[in-house]
Amino acid sequence: MRHLNEYEEQQNISSQALRRLFTPYKPVDNLLKEYDDLLKGQGIVLRVEGDRIHRCALTDLQFEKVLRDALQMAMEAAQECTERKIRFIHIRALCVQQKEFLKIVYSSDKNQTIQNEHYQKMEQLLEKKAGYLRLENGESENILMIAVGLKK
Repeated sequence: MRHLNEYEEQQNISSQALRRLFTPYKPVDNLLKEYDDLLKGQGIVLRVEGDRIHRCALTDLQFEKVLRDALQMAMEAAQECTERKIRFIHIRALCVQQKEFLKIVYSSDKNQTIQNEHYQKMEQLLEKKAGYLRLENGESENILMIAVGLKK
């Protein structure tokens, strides 16, 4: 529990908000299971970064909507994934300058890491765009990135 208190101090957020960040939300868990089952049928593995997706500052309902949209994009891109021999979908949540969004990374290797330059490109785009965005990395044959977000 000590590290949670330190985290709270560093992030300057309330205990209640902190608990919400690390507490499972049943509709989200159900949504992940539903899409996991659908993607398995196409030979694609859905992976969530960490034990829970960090929800940034989104409310549960906002988070559920963003996740649903992101997973729908994942389904739409599944055909392209198959063609590119991509087998893993990783879901991560990031918060860049008050714009919360989920990032979905598709890769052929479960240990695939995205270089810092890709994060920088995303940050630059986020500074210019609001609402929903879709990003694709054309530099690699085996990575596809999609980000879905909400502007406060």
